[in-house]
Amino acid sequence: MPSMLWIGTLALLQQTAPAPPRLPVAVFAIVDHQVDSALARGLTKWLIGAFHRDTNLLVIDRSPRTRPVGPQAVYAVATDLDRDKKHSPRLTIRVVDVKAVYLVAVATITGPADSLQRALPAVADQLGDRLRVLYALRRPDRPPPHWQVPTDALRAYSMGLLYLSRGDTAGAKISFREALKQAPKYIDACETLKRLDASVSCSR
Repeated sequence: MPSMLWIGTLALLQQTAPAPPRLPVAVFAIVDHQVDSALARGLTKWLIGAFHRDTNLLVIDRSPRTRPVGPQAVYAVATDLDRDKKHSPRLTIRVVDVKAVYLVAVATITGPADSLQRALPAVADQLGDRLRVLYALRRPDRPPPHWQVPTDALRAYSMGLLYLSRGDTAGAKISFREALKQAPKYIDACETLKRLDASVSCSR
């Protein structure tokens, strides 16, 4: 009986716990560089829908004739449709930190129209994952990490900070070294590790 009471209490707590706020992301219409305007319009709908699948994001539709609804966006998604050297359609998706006006992510998809459409959900998932990690690491005193720092490195750095907050220096060192293994020039990870281990040198 006590165990059943505990399970019931836990279920009630889970039901009453407030959901974490969703991260506001503005998605703009795809800009067509004389490839196919109808394709660009169709892919815009798929792009916005792909981001809508991520329930942790609050998607603000900034396509034409759509009045943006919601809070100020933290990140903005801008996409171009052009052609590569083989004349295949190519989508280049860029994500900018709105406040810092800083490029934080880039993804490129190349291929026929149907393959672009099929690839969008997976790319949106990857970008959404990156944005959540970046948002957790935001610092007002410096710009976001360079867009070429892999998401896995950002995640390892974030884990290192968590270990530090718990007083686990050994765990923090392991995580910061993993971040530097993924991105050797990730200066934030190197500088933080250097404070824990003076023998570390940071390459720029």
